[in-house]
Amino acid sequence: MDSYIGTVSSRSWPSSCSARLRASASASTPASQCPGTEEPSDAHRRVAGAPADAQGFLERRACPRGLREHAHGHHAEDPAALYVVRGSGTIRLRPADQARPFLEKVHDAARQQAVGWVDRAEKYWNARRYDAEHVRDGATALRFALHTEPDGQVTGCALYRSRGNTAHIVELAATDLRAYASLRYYFINLDARDDLTYEGAPDEVLPHLLHNPRAARTTLVDNLWVRLADVERALAVRRYAAPLDVVLEVEDAFCLWNTGRYRLQSAGDTVKCERTRSRPDMRLSATELAASYLGGPTLSALAAAGRIEELRPGAVTSASRAFRGEREPFHVSGAAFPAF
Repeated sequence: MDSYIGTVSSRSWPSSCSARLRASASASTPASQCPGTEEPSDAHRRVAGAPADAQGFLERRACPRGLREHAHGHHAEDPAALYVVRGSGTIRLRPADQARPFLEKVHDAARQQAVGWVDRAEKYWNARRYDAEHVRDGATALRFALHTEPDGQVTGCALYRSRGNTAHIVELAATDLRAYASLRYYFINLDARDDLTYEGAPDEVLPHLLHNPRAARTTLVDNLWVRLADVERALAVRRYAAPLDVVLEVEDAFCLWNTGRYRLQSAGDTVKCERTRSRPDMRLSATELAASYLGGPTLSALAAAGRIEELRPGAVTSASRAFRGEREPFHVSGAAFPAF
């Protein structure tokens, strides 16, 4: 099957939080893989993208009251507190083999509501569960926590491991806020663990659920890199937040066939993108286009940095508004696997 977007992962390098940064890159073809390096490689520079991850560090001692939580119909002491009702579900640890079917189901449901999550092939799940001692970096074996509703339905899952007094959440997925809050509450109250590290989108909701949001410290790191291998098809299959009629002049020094002018028209669910000889409204490279493709970094911000040239007044503003997403894109697996 042809593909116009491909993704692979790269290695990570140390962060100031003692956790590891996560980086993933997209390649021009589905099966290609960027070689891992301790710093961004030439291969990374050939793909287009931008940081789209929040490296989180949560100090449990700084948030002894945990999540903001109270029953429906009652006001919290803090008028800005969120209504977070964890419900009556339970969280239990399960062996990897027993947990896997539920992990797949929850992940597939959660990704329908997220941007940047991808479907997983069999080899991907095998890689996710791979837990030989040499990959643990001195930490414990992977543990699998499942959140189960009273009716038996599993609505949340988390993979984590511990090292010293720190628990690292490798991956967390939930189908609703209650399951999400329950899993976060579980980790905040995990015995013998003072700190948590985790990865999330730049607009991760956890800090908003804490009585002391300052207990969660975040650092932006590389996570999701996108390569549009077929610009015309890629722009035509996505949906836009506002009506749009713009001519883009794209330069792509790596996938040379992408270089050219495209007229992009969008009205609701009707989207049309085709090559044109019309005068361009804005000029940009494949890097800026791909960075904005999933609705993350805005075209306006990139233009303000001088990375996009506006050739028709107002073109960047209207295009930026149309490309913008409701939530920040995030790749839940970070740089964990070269399994694509």
